[in-house]
Amino acid sequence: MATKVDELTRNEADRKRNTAHYARLLEVLGDGREWAYTGICNDLEKPVGKCACGHTVRYEFVIERMSDKKTAVLGSECINYFKEVNPETFDAMQAAHAAILAKLAEAKKAAKAAQQAVEVEAARSCWQGCKERAEAILAAASDDNRFLPYDLYRLRYRTAYLDEAPEYQRACDLRKWYEKAAKEIGRVLENLSPVHTWERRRGYRG
Repeated sequence: MATKVDELTRNEADRKRNTAHYARLLEVLGDGREWAYTGICNDLEKPVGKCACGHTVRYEFVIERMSDKKTAVLGSECINYFKEVNPETFDAMQAAHAAILAKLAEAKKAAKAAQQAVEVEAARSCWQGCKERAEAILAAASDDNRFLPYDLYRLRYRTAYLDEAPEYQRACDLRKWYEKAAKEIGRVLENLSPVHTWERRRGYRG
């Protein structure tokens, strides 16, 4: 577990590193008031780009010196260099960074939803197979006018596992319902005698 000393040491190291980066930026860029954000921000997906201060970056914010149109690249940390010297440029880059992060979060959310949909469909398919098997046995028993074993009777008339799934707001809850229903139906079917009278007469095979 990190101690207060460890935290202070880490903070001091970060401060020194940032000071060195800002010193390098001052050397390369000069007066920060002369630069403006171009509106270009490249997401390289990995830290393979290069900031004007020298460290590697994932996000490249392109700035332009208004006097000679020279361009330079900043990383998402070094845009803070402009917070005091050029608030307008800083605000523009900070807004662009926030927009990129929001877009990435939305993409991650969509990917998670797609994965959950696949999991729900797999669980539903398993449940559907168990449901069809149970309903075939129930139909055969009904035609032959036989009494149902208690667990099978309870499955049909005392639970909702052979009905359509309830509506859930969360996909994970729907998946869990299908998994639970399939497990319960499977348990009941496994506990039935290997071949019932009505199954033999109807030629049913599980």
